Amino acid sequence: ARKLAEKGASVILLEKGVCAAESSWAGGGILSPLYPWKYPEPVQQLSATSRLMYPLLCEALLQETGIDPEYRKTGLVLTGGQLSEARSWCETHAEQYVSGFYGSMLDGLPAAGLYETQQGKPCLFMPEVAQVRNPRLTRALLASLAANGRVVVHQHSPVRSYREAANHVSIVTDRGERYCAGKVVFCAGAWTGLLLKAALPVRVEPVKGQMLLYRLPVGRFEHMLLHNGRYVIPRKDGLVLVGSTVEHAGFDKRVTEIALRELQAFAQCVSGLFTPAALIKQWAGLRPGTDDGIPFIGALPDSRRVFACAGHYRNGVVTAPASVEKLISILLPDGHCA
Repeated sequence: ARKLAEKGASVILLEKGVCAAESSWAGGGILSPLYPWKYPEPVQQLSATSRLMYPLLCEALLQETGIDPEYRKTGLVLTGGQLSEARSWCETHAEQYVSGFYGSMLDGLPAAGLYETQQGKPCLFMPEVAQVRNPRLTRALLASLAANGRVVVHQHSPVRSYREAANHVSIVTDRGERYCAGKVVFCAGAWTGLLLKAALPVRVEPVKGQMLLYRLPVGRFEHMLLHNGRYVIPRKDGLVLVGSTVEHAGFDKRVTEIALRELQAFAQCVSGLFTPAALIKQWAGLRPGTDDGIPFIGALPDSRRVFACAGHYRNGVVTAPASVEKLISILLPDGHCA
């Protein structure tokens, strides 16, 4: 919506609940696919392009709104399996890395900044991997939209149906509101498949992920850690995220005791500081998964006015800026709104 407004379009945003309260809020904000060599090339390309765009986007939002999305290049330490695959991928994609043993290879970092139980283990450090704080990023984007006269946001307005005509698309919400637009974009995350049904050429299904939030001393850990599919993400104010599960449970967002125990066990294996007393919160989000992991970005088949941007799975925030650029190029092939 923000980018379309920059191009001269007038935008109405219809949100089924509260804006940015689903997977965009719930994710960890690592600005890289967790294991990029496992993903198809289109996802890697979107990720690489977005990576270059994020510093400027976050700085622009900070200047515009006063809200800091906390873009930080904290680096990622990879331990556990797949180290050889990681090295090969880094070399192929010109990604900076340091390979060695955790602790000894980070000589410039005080011992207090290390995950003590990982010291001495083989690892690979990727210093260029950055993070963003999802709730702050989405809050800044919403503040930007609120100050933009070309964008109108309607929350608690779930779309019931749409109908495409020769020169417009009509939308009806559950509250009986009716809207008409020249073009409509469905970007409803895990709910996109429910809205578009057979019209969407890919299957988009919810995949639940549960996370834990801890409060530790400020500056206790410096780098993000990825170990056998689990990760630790330290924020600059002492909050630390630990995640995450991958569960096929439909649209059930309830947190579970099983996930709590699994994530707590992982956290305590990383550092003794992750005690039950330091735990603040547990939550779940629904990722929009596709069969091949590739998001759908473009017009629906046989349609000139209805578009979708969905199915980003675990990489929605990771690939967001480039996904927007790709979608805008399709929506506005001339580069601006006529």
